[in-house]
Amino acid sequence: LEGHPDVYLQRQGSLFWLCATDTAALAEQTLPIRSIGALPDTRGYAKLFQHCLKDGIYLPPSPFEVGFLSAAHKPDHIAALAQSLRNFQR
Repeated sequence: LEGHPDVYLQRQGSLFWLCATDTAALAEQTLPIRSIGALPDTRGYAKLFQHCLKDGIYLPPSPFEVGFLSAAHKPDHIAALAQSLRNFQR
């Protein structure tokens, strides 16, 4: 994520999850082996969750869960998520 070199948004099909950048080098066919929850600042995901929630975006409550995109999500929803992630400050 821009401005957060230690956080990476990874996806497989309609599933997405946040993880440490060291998993970015893995093949896209693999699932993450290390979640953002395993980073030294384990409160980082909780801060991100609360930030997005204030923006009206409900991420999975645990860094060990995935999010899903569906046909119910319109381009405006995805743009709002992207903007919220860009605006996140630790």
